[in-house]
Amino acid sequence: MDFDLSQDTISRPAGADLRTSQYLFVKLNATGQVILCSAAGETGIGVLQNKPNTGEAAIVCVNGVSKVVAAVALNPGDFIATDAAAKAKAVTRLVQASGNASYVMGFIISPVITAANQIAAAFIQQMGIRPTADV
Repeated sequence: MDFDLSQDTISRPAGADLRTSQYLFVKLNATGQVILCSAAGETGIGVLQNKPNTGEAAIVCVNGVSKVVAAVALNPGDFIATDAAAKAKAVTRLVQASGNASYVMGFIISPVITAANQIAAAFIQQMGIRPTADV
């Protein structure tokens, strides 16, 4: 998978040991430090690009092309949100707003990903809360 990782990033202190969390979805804690997303569909700020320890600079892709760790099989064009382990899961918009709401973080641009824990390429573009259903 060869993609230009053109992206906008921010840097904030890591609020936890994130050395094994590269390419997972992250959010800010109450003191503005970067921590992992921990609830399916929650609002995140982007995808962690490096492997910082507590207190070190966490580089976060907030817009643009990033690698993400898949929670499930993913297809090109799938809208993605975080699962409870900060991995990318596919979500689809419902015709009616009667489903669960997820904070859509972007969409997949890589070829088909066939299994969990594989690396996919995604365009990170925070699309806000949408009525969604897990695929």
